[in-house]
Amino acid sequence: MSMEKNYNDQIDQYLRGELSSEDESAFLAEVNSSAELKSELELAQDIQKGIELDALYSAKSLLAAEEVKLKKPEAPSSSSNNWWWKAAASLVLICSVLYFFLGQSADMQELYSQSYSPYPNIVNPVNRSSSDQPKDWPEAYEAKKYAQVINVLDEKLKADPDSDVYLFYLAQSHLALGSADEAITHLEKIKSDSKFYEPAQWYVALSYLKQDNSDKAEEKLNQIKDSDSAYAMRAEKLLNSL
Repeated sequence: MSMEKNYNDQIDQYLRGELSSEDESAFLAEVNSSAELKSELELAQDIQKGIELDALYSAKSLLAAEEVKLKKPEAPSSSSNNWWWKAAASLVLICSVLYFFLGQSADMQELYSQSYSPYPNIVNPVNRSSSDQPKDWPEAYEAKKYAQVINVLDEKLKADPDSDVYLFYLAQSHLALGSADEAITHLEKIKSDSKFYEPAQWYVALSYLKQDNSDKAEEKLNQIKDSDSAYAMRAEKLLNSL
């Protein structure tokens, strides 16, 4: 077993609360004595926080959508003319026809918009300053200057093509701009031993929703649901809505 694999196993057990008190004390002692292990643990903790924030943002989006649905339209006044009712009836008929032909696509786009939010920046969290101009790509990402992030990370990937951080946030930026194809391309390059693998797989599933590709979305969501991913419950809930 490699040292990196051993670190990953220990970190996962620690974050899941699966270590005994004795093992936890030994693990934390090792963290204090190993700069490499400490760095790996901090990254895993940051990603865990990112997953929690992502879930929170998605829940807020879903609640906002439900609030809109629950708002009742005002009843027409008694002084409304007969033409209003004819127009309303015509509109209902048109909407029914459109739903028949486009309903599935509309539903998938609604699910996507309810489930999607850009993943939080957990890389070099930005200290706000008086300057309005982003100094580096993490700051540009937080400022939602996604085209700028793409330009920077495209260049960085030329020097470090296997960087999971660059691949993940490049994909995030493409998806934020509506390019699901590009997002999937970069997300699928993130290896299974990466700390970004679980969120990457979730965003692959959402990208398929964005593409109206229900078969691929369901396949990916089932894979997530049947794993021990932090996104398993969210995947199952989304599957039940498809």
